[in-house]
Amino acid sequence: MFCNWFKKCKRCDTDLALLILRVGIGALFIYAGWEKIISLDATLAGFSKMGFNAFWTYCAIAAEFLGGIAMVIGFGTRVASIFTAITMIVAAYVVRHDPHTLTSALSLFFVSLAFLASGSGKYAIKQSR
Repeated sequence: MFCNWFKKCKRCDTDLALLILRVGIGALFIYAGWEKIISLDATLAGFSKMGFNAFWTYCAIAAEFLGGIAMVIGFGTRVASIFTAITMIVAAYVVRHDPHTLTSALSLFFVSLAFLASGSGKYAIKQSR
């Protein structure tokens, strides 16, 4: 039933799917980055305990927060995806012993790779097809 409805829908296409996914995933990255920004001292201390200095902490924050903004608006989606993918694969390695956190990090990693391959679609400030 639903398959037939979507086949008839004139606006249901890959570009719409990319828009929905970009906005949702971008919002998750913005939220994660913002949480790190508003509790910067705790973030720096936590990353330090994991062996990362302040430079890498700021890089992770920028990748998540600015990369999320880029994804939501569809500007530089492929570039943002490179940085979010790197951040998420490092996060996956760091949390590899916690299955719940590992699956979240890997999911975001694979979505970032998908954006790297697909671009932003036509519903974006700057199309990257």
